[in-house]
Amino acid sequence: TMGQDCDILAAKYGITREAQDEFCLRSHQLSSNAWEDGHLEKEVVTVSMPPKFRPVNQDNGIRVSSLEKLAKLRPAFDKKYGTLTAANSSFLTD
Repeated sequence: TMGQDCDILAAKYGITREAQDEFCLRSHQLSSNAWEDGHLEKEVVTVSMPPKFRPVNQDNGIRVSSLEKLAKLRPAFDKKYGTLTAANSSFLTD
């Protein structure tokens, strides 16, 4: 899977779990700040959904957390040696 491939590449290139979590945290913080500051308003178009769902008009994948919380998550793909978690991997992955 894509997640397993990422675990392999992280090991091959020496990308640590800590580095991935730090990048993840910074990325989500920057995204959250951009939304709050209105920088993305002109980049988004509202998508209408079936009647039971409300319209989507913002990124629902932003999760502001902390390094402490991220460190507690278990690997999502390679359960024994993996470094990718639900937080530091792609929001929509396999």
